Amino acid sequence: MKNAHNKITLTLLLGLCTLLLGACGQNTTNTTSGNTKTTDNSSNAKKHSTAKSFYSKNSSNQSSSVWNDTKDDKLASFMVTWGQTMKQSYTQCTPDRNTTYTGLHYPNDFSDNKTAFSNHKLSAGWSPDGSNKYKVNVVAIYEDTNGGSTIGGRIYLFTIQDHTPIVYYTEQNQGTPDGLVHFEPTQNTDLSNGFKNIVNSKKTAAPKSATTKSSNKSGSSDTTADTNNQKFVFPSRMQGTWYTYTDEDKIQTVSFDGNLWKSMGRTYKAFEASKHPSEITYDANDTSKNNWVVGAFMESNDGIFKGDENPSRIVNIRGWYQGSGDGTYYYNTTQTVDGKKIEVLTEAGGAMIATTAHYYKSPALAKEYASNDYYADHHGDD
Repeated sequence: MKNAHNKITLTLLLGLCTLLLGACGQNTTNTTSGNTKTTDNSSNAKKHSTAKSFYSKNSSNQSSSVWNDTKDDKLASFMVTWGQTMKQSYTQCTPDRNTTYTGLHYPNDFSDNKTAFSNHKLSAGWSPDGSNKYKVNVVAIYEDTNGGSTIGGRIYLFTIQDHTPIVYYTEQNQGTPDGLVHFEPTQNTDLSNGFKNIVNSKKTAAPKSATTKSSNKSGSSDTTADTNNQKFVFPSRMQGTWYTYTDEDKIQTVSFDGNLWKSMGRTYKAFEASKHPSEITYDANDTSKNNWVVGAFMESNDGIFKGDENPSRIVNIRGWYQGSGDGTYYYNTTQTVDGKKIEVLTEAGGAMIATTAHYYKSPALAKEYASNDYYADHHGDD
């Protein structure tokens, strides 16, 4: 697979050039991942989340809110770490991105009033500031579909109930005689305590008007820019540094850290493609977005995943100003090589999502398996 890496190197270099020129050269991220299923168990504590929410929050009431931007960001970071430990991958859901597990669509489904908590049918709803609007006030939602949408996943609701932080979860994947979706308090003490600590934390975000600067054309930093766009956080399964062995017998890396993507020695900030303005005019004098990309999830493609490789969803990355082209793709698979299972990050490009490089968790693995091909590879002419 060493030859293929030259293709991605050229693609990324071209992307960097177009970013600097401001034409159409970055990559768009599309994150999604399915991970190994683990049960809700306090002894295995610490899950992880793959998405931070910047959904419609009111900065003017930060200091007095039960829930605010700062706490939401803390929870997103906590869920990333927790998910990595649990070997699960969590996506944050909001009114703009509802859950998909077993056909449930929270938070929108709360309006149907068909949700039970500890076997009690209670009113519940989305409450981004944690105010006491319902019996169960939901401030954050995370789901893990475990690579699918019908079995093996779970939904977590982070709630304020009677002024008390409670984390509820469900793994229900079929109907019940009472027609309700049943949530129970998590038994995972690390998760529940982590949420309580975040809710009770004293530090809050100051109003944006008091702490940020307005954007300018000189290329100086605009501290409001990031918070005006919903960050695209890469799946836990992709997080960290990955290594590949190039045709020039050199080790090359790609890394993911939250919503940061580092490739070819340059770091990019990824934002949700769904939040990306449909019309953007490139301004050569504004360099503040030269390192921005947009990301989006794609469902696993049967044309690529033909075997039992436990594939993740495909992430697509495109440039912030990119008007054409297919961008760069990443996805994880679990491969059995020489009788042992190894995690492989595949990099791909083009309309056919053709494989361009394989990355591994260590330089030694990258060198050992530099020439490997896998059943999940797609070469564009298949």
